[in-house]
Amino acid sequence: MIIFLRSLKRIYRLITLRPNIKNITNDYDDYWDDVRGRDMGSLKVNSFQMFRALFISKEVSDSGSESLLDIGSGDGAVLNVIRKNFNGKIYATDISDNALRALAKMGFDALKFDINDAGNMDGLPVVDHISILEVLEH
Repeated sequence: MIIFLRSLKRIYRLITLRPNIKNITNDYDDYWDDVRGRDMGSLKVNSFQMFRALFISKEVSDSGSESLLDIGSGDGAVLNVIRKNFNGKIYATDISDNALRALAKMGFDALKFDINDAGNMDGLPVVDHISILEVLEH
């Protein structure tokens, strides 16, 4: 319960407080270097990420789905939890070359995708489900 309340408080702050503009970057290779550094691909997930990953994998599996496209897969930690609980084909996308290298090392079909460029949607595979779990906060 305490972890939930702390998470709720953190989410409230993120939504209601103005961002520190000087810390915002559009270079996601720099972002992942700052966030994970040498731990890229370490597969660390917090309790909230674990909850979402298990929820998504159950919903996708129970639907009879055979494929999933994850947008903004990052270091693959959340997607790895989904993979352990879903037997279908999983495609991982990200804008960061560092993230794509980590995803490929983990055995994902890693595709470069910039959500801000609608034109590159044509190169994405046709799938049963699409997840976009950790993109909104960016």
